[in-house]
Amino acid sequence: MKRSMGSMIPLPIGRFFYCGSVMVQQILQLTSLQQLKLGLLALIMLCTVATAGMTFHQFHLSSNSSDNGKACPVPGQGSAEHALAYATTLDTVREQLTGWREHELVNLSPSQRRELVDGVEVNQLLINGVPVSANIEMVDRFLEATGSHATVFVREGSDFVRVATTLNKGDGTRAIGSFLGESHAGYQQLLEGHEFSNRVTLFGQSYIACYFPLLKNGEVYAVLFAGIPLQSIVQDIFSPLEDMGLGQGVKKTDIIRLM
Repeated sequence: MKRSMGSMIPLPIGRFFYCGSVMVQQILQLTSLQQLKLGLLALIMLCTVATAGMTFHQFHLSSNSSDNGKACPVPGQGSAEHALAYATTLDTVREQLTGWREHELVNLSPSQRRELVDGVEVNQLLINGVPVSANIEMVDRFLEATGSHATVFVREGSDFVRVATTLNKGDGTRAIGSFLGESHAGYQQLLEGHEFSNRVTLFGQSYIACYFPLLKNGEVYAVLFAGIPLQSIVQDIFSPLEDMGLGQGVKKTDIIRLM
């Protein structure tokens, strides 16, 4: 039996053409003024996507087999554009995390009391005398204010345990009680008291992330994490189109896969 030409088009390419046809139909229904605005928006988006695309390409080079905490190389040896795009995004995350540490978490302190966090026994971290594990709202406030996810780790032996986090596990529950893990790309640097920054994959999601170790008497007792989801960058690109009534038939997940 002969297949039709339509059935011979590979599925990803077919989706691409379908998304394009939907967008064209929607554009033709706009007024001249709306089309002019769309043209200006397209120029802005072209510059944005070009920069983001170079960054994503560099980050994805070694990410296909990455597990939780595995990282891609920092684009320091590549083109100047790659390095600039990476540095700009990372600076945003670092500033967010620095502000959080210097303001809301300025009174974070270790204690010798023990507690259970989702079944894992750890030393209790205190913030203004209140256990961090009982103050989950502070990580939620950080996410709401910055758009970046946040985690507070406590040192437990030679590893670090999440006692407050906005990250979710595969079952939808918060990832409290989970370990950073010695296989994490930044484990050794953090254990030695050094900041770690890179793109990481955590619980199936990718982030441009920064980790800060907290020290007392020369020993690391906690680690702070902040990370911008890559998917949110794609959403920022699509939002202006959706405000104009465009892109309803285009799946963002398809665009992310193409990137």
